[in-house]
Amino acid sequence: GARALFLRAIEIDPTNARAHAYCANSCFIIWAAYWTAEREPMFEEFFRHAKRAVALDDSDSSARWILGLAHLYRRQYEDARVHFEKALENNPNYTEARIFYGFFLTAIGQPDAAMEQLDLAKRHNPFDLSWDPWVKGITLFTARRYREAIDVFNQMPEPINEIRGWLAASYAQAGCLTEARHSLDEFLRVAKCDMAVYPGDRLEDWRQYWHAAIEYREQRDFDHLFDALRAAGLQ
Repeated sequence: GARALFLRAIEIDPTNARAHAYCANSCFIIWAAYWTAEREPMFEEFFRHAKRAVALDDSDSSARWILGLAHLYRRQYEDARVHFEKALENNPNYTEARIFYGFFLTAIGQPDAAMEQLDLAKRHNPFDLSWDPWVKGITLFTARRYREAIDVFNQMPEPINEIRGWLAASYAQAGCLTEARHSLDEFLRVAKCDMAVYPGDRLEDWRQYWHAAIEYREQRDFDHLFDALRAAGLQ
């Protein structure tokens, strides 16, 4: 897949910062989606390539925001902030960096500030139907704006499976328990086919997965999410 091609690019030119950055990003997606049974080595590869990318070119905004993401998932929030802000300083019009800066702000419990960043990103690129609704929906859920979160998640033409989980949580918190149960059942059904290792059918089995979806700084934000998934039917 993509990771193999990025590794090949690095083999051809080990000093190419962008190849390291994109390789890191592909490792992150494989790790977060549970597409490998070897998750710890995949995360280490993610962090290693992200660090290497910035070491090779510290003005590259892609390298910067991807390293910011790696620090976020290591719960090194101030280090993460430095790299996200540097990415935007280097290129204020870079939509993806701004969207993930918004994701960072949501993770540290500032969803309103995150929405400002996402609105800015939307003005720069009104046509992003991949990252923007994904992060915006998570931000709205975290801000307890469930109906808006549901609307945003439902706009995604080809959602990854994680979105079905967020939808289940959003429906549950909005009091739409039939829709929540349906979304949760669909999430679990796809997960059984999609994941290298299926965690199980209990809420406890899924905690690690949701820490890979977003590494909230505050436990109360995880409690809010897990309460919603419990209400949707994850026992």
